[in-house]
Amino acid sequence: MKKEYVDKTQLPADYIIETGTSGIWSYEKWLSGKYVCRTIKTEECTHYTTVNGFYGFFSSNIAYPITFPTSPVVIFNAKIGNGFAIPAGDVAMNQNYCRCYGLSTASGTVYCSWEIEVTGQWK
Repeated sequence: MKKEYVDKTQLPADYIIETGTSGIWSYEKWLSGKYVCRTIKTEECTHYTTVNGFYGFFSSNIAYPITFPTSPVVIFNAKIGNGFAIPAGDVAMNQNYCRCYGLSTASGTVYCSWEIEVTGQWK
């Protein structure tokens, strides 16, 4: 019987060891300790300020599916009402949750969808 050997130099240095869902989030857990989670949170929001003709909105505190050892990196997009919308600067965050901010041509109380991707470490 012929023995076959695996060339370990051809194996990926890092790979996903677990995927799943937790609450509103889908996630990937990587061998290296990286943790990536994604969600779309839709909620009713009311504008709280006006900036150069745009209306400012923010999300509720959106809890992550895990507590990160250090603050993760958050990337998000804002869809606000039926108006034009853009993410507005930094996101408020810590190791447990994030809060997204956006500017829009919509005003008043409207539905907002926050498309969020979070990357941090699970170990």
